[in-house]
Amino acid sequence: MATDALIRPGITLAVLSEETKKKLREKLPATASVHNPVDVIGDADAKRYEAAIRYTLEDENVDGPS
Repeated sequence: MATDALIRPGITLAVLSEETKKKLREKLPATASVHNPVDVIGDADAKRYEAAIRYTLEDENVDGPS
């Protein structure tokens, strides 16, 4: 829903780098989406959320708070 709310007025989502997607694949289950928006899957614990947020914000293509 958040993604839908962003793209409706024309905001473009960042395309995550291959390096970021590789890092996410190492920390997230195989069923997770490592593309933007990242989906950590419903049973995610705090460590999984932390990895997804950290790696995404470290991506050079993402403009967000540091």
